[in-house]
Amino acid sequence: MGVFWGLLVLLVAVLGMPSCLGDAPNCTLVDEAKKAFICQGGTWPMYTDAPLAVDATAKSLTLENIELKDLSTIRPLPVLKNLQRLFLRDLRSFDVDGTTKVSLPWDKLKSLNINRARLLELEFDRTMVGAIGDKHQHFLQGMPTLETLKFLDSSVTTFGALALEDLNYEAPANPIKLKHLRIVNDKQLKKFPWESLNVAANTLETLELSGNLELTEVSLPADASANAPRNLTKLTNLEVTGNRKLITFPNVAITAVQATDATTLQFENNGNECETCTHQQDFITWVLNGEHRTLIISCKVAESDELRKAGGTAANYFHANPNCNLTATPPPATTVQPNDNEQNSTTAVAITASATIVPPNGNEQNSTTMVATKPSATTVQPNDNGQNSTTAVATTPSVTTVPPNGNEQNSTTAVATTPPATTVKPNDNGQNSTTAVASTLPVTTVPPNDNGQNSTTAVGRYQTIGDHCSAKR
Repeated sequence: MGVFWGLLVLLVAVLGMPSCLGDAPNCTLVDEAKKAFICQGGTWPMYTDAPLAVDATAKSLTLENIELKDLSTIRPLPVLKNLQRLFLRDLRSFDVDGTTKVSLPWDKLKSLNINRARLLELEFDRTMVGAIGDKHQHFLQGMPTLETLKFLDSSVTTFGALALEDLNYEAPANPIKLKHLRIVNDKQLKKFPWESLNVAANTLETLELSGNLELTEVSLPADASANAPRNLTKLTNLEVTGNRKLITFPNVAITAVQATDATTLQFENNGNECETCTHQQDFITWVLNGEHRTLIISCKVAESDELRKAGGTAANYFHANPNCNLTATPPPATTVQPNDNEQNSTTAVAITASATIVPPNGNEQNSTTMVATKPSATTVQPNDNGQNSTTAVATTPSVTTVPPNGNEQNSTTAVATTPPATTVKPNDNGQNSTTAVASTLPVTTVPPNDNGQNSTTAVGRYQTIGDHCSAKR
């Protein structure tokens, strides 16, 4: 009988043990030099369970693929006085029914056991976070040394204007030190308040808002005079990409990026349309107004999936291509008068006007910078050809009684000007360019000879001698 009661007591003791026994996360040392530990799988321990088996000297801890149940009785993190980096990846928290996912009970986990004054990096990855920066919740309080904060696919429902204020709680003795903030692949965040960065205006170096499916607004305070965005003097990398519902980005936020070091601003694959143009122009103005700035930007062609993309610095791209529609080549000119040749563009433009008496001569231009203008053939005196461009310009005035000669121009600098024959007085050709110029005087009784100009420096002058001509060099 005594044996029976003994076995019964043992059975009750075993059945009364916590149900998670044997399901505790498995913790291992993965890098001795860095004192890095990882705890994976299982269920987060409750007060009646043993704490996580992590050495007290750990400097880095990754918690991955762990379920949290019965949140009212869960244990806090173990005492880790040297912890500098904490990564929470795929932590799933459940309500009392054990099936409804809820936000991570972060306040209970961190408790007082982490020496938060040493924490440098904090990452939430695939872990439901909920609201950050609510006036009644201090998500980041007591972490003045935090330099990197990341929310990756972590269901941030709200990022309040005061979200980062807790990091500055100990100022001025121990002010905020945040350098890198990333909110990436979030499925619930709809608005990011730009004024939340004011507290980190002199420390923030990287800001990434990317792949946030519901993000529609980067907002400014209602009372801008009281809480105007401050210049971000250290921000050298702003990445706003893949937010398909984000159509606009406030110019005040763009102009606030004022780091003196090399700065890259990336605004790609968002909801902005090329034809709207306004918001691309603000970015282009920013890159043109400062040295050491790089802009990578795209826009969406209306009613299509086509993207136009541009990128570079003010010096190597956007001065030459300032078009806010992100088209490098402007549309062809159609209304310019054929007798007015002012070349102010850096790109090639061809303007062909109609001929009224005889077909104009053929000007073949193989250079990417030459500009050909074929004016009408009439009986009036041609105008002056003022050439203000650095590119070569060929102008062929009209002829009246003989077929025009062929001017083939294979050089990128040669300029040929053929005055009219017989009845019209040739105009003055003012050559302001540094390029070579060939002039052919009129002939009266025979067809003119061909002028082949293959040199960038030669200047030929031809005169009529009887029924043939000779060249004088």
